[in-house]
Amino acid sequence: MKRVSDRQKKRNAQYKKQTDGDSPIQKCKRCGTVGTKRTLERHHPHRRLGKNLFIYIYLCAECHRQVEETSDPEFLIRDNSTEKNFHDIKPGENFLRDK
Repeated sequence: MKRVSDRQKKRNAQYKKQTDGDSPIQKCKRCGTVGTKRTLERHHPHRRLGKNLFIYIYLCAECHRQVEETSDPEFLIRDNSTEKNFHDIKPGENFLRDK
């Protein structure tokens, strides 16, 4: 049995291309901490299954830990002056990810 399927290998290559295309400077979508895409962490609100792999936002380590540990649907991520509930991010809505 293959460790990684051919389909997943293709997705992984697309994911790498997408993340390589992200701006090198990113901002935590919750607290606004500025860092590089290497020092901030990518959070996948709908986990990494299938096309959800391509939906992510950048968070600092502390905010990422808090987001992962909370079960509170009112836990908000701030996007500029607009508040978005991280559970409400829909597939295809990459507006939360800086380009």
